[in-house]
Amino acid sequence: KPFPVNSRVTHAKWGEGLVMRYEGDKLTLLFDEVGYQTLAVTVVQENRLLQPAATICRATSCKSAPIMSGLAWRPPRT
Repeated sequence: KPFPVNSRVTHAKWGEGLVMRYEGDKLTLLFDEVGYQTLAVTVVQENRLLQPAATICRATSCKSAPIMSGLAWRPPRT
């Protein structure tokens, strides 16, 4: 299982989503913009369709951060 259940991931076309469950060789995700999608785990891995979503963690909470292709994300200066 390449991504833990309840982890946030990013797909190039569908945006950010949540790993809901694994059923055999299938992976079900809930994407913020396009809803539920079911993908074959082998296809996801072979084509690198999903990446872990970037998160910003502060002392009391974590939230998703935007993914910017080609740019290195850096936390704001405090």
